[in-house]
Amino acid sequence: MPIDKVEETTKTVERVELSTQKALLLLYFSCRLRFLMQNTTLGCPGIYSVGGEVEAFK
Repeated sequence: MPIDKVEETTKTVERVELSTQKALLLLYFSCRLRFLMQNTTLGCPGIYSVGGEVEAFK
């Protein structure tokens, strides 16, 4: 496999990983916002209210 092809593939993989992280982050924050509005942990596995966390969303 030519070296430039390997670099191209590596860049594509990095791009995919980055967009996956962004999607997960977006999912997490939309979940957090819903959680704050409803004041419930339902639908947000593993995410719980901790004192002062609401401050971060102001």
